[in-house]
Amino acid sequence: MRSLGQSPTDDELEKYFKEKSKLNYLITPHLFVFVLICTCFCSSFQMAIDGKISFADLLDVMHTHSVKEKIPQEILDAFVATDWARSGQMMTRDLKHILCGWGEKLIPKEFEQLLKEANISGPYFKYEDFVKIISAPIPDY
Repeated sequence: MRSLGQSPTDDELEKYFKEKSKLNYLITPHLFVFVLICTCFCSSFQMAIDGKISFADLLDVMHTHSVKEKIPQEILDAFVATDWARSGQMMTRDLKHILCGWGEKLIPKEFEQLLKEANISGPYFKYEDFVKIISAPIPDY
């Protein structure tokens, strides 16, 4: 999750794993033999035993956490913090300087693709509209 841009705490990760673990309902000693037998025949129990979750469960956890983190609002707050004039706009070249020069740097071609997808063509852009576009969910065709 952290490599995909989210920053859950260790406690949050443990909570998510417990929510997805099928063994939460079968932890009594009386049912332990049942769990062992089911493990042989049912792959859903394997998740809790070997410490893995399914891809579908990962997607569910990622969505749950992204809603909790409010990532679009954090991005918008960063734009607002750099907007001294409170104009609601930013220079395209300043965005390029940030995205191509800091952190996980974009290459200029990637930056140009981002501008094209966000429909930005001038020297200035409205950052609130930009945040809406880049944080919109990807269509599921």
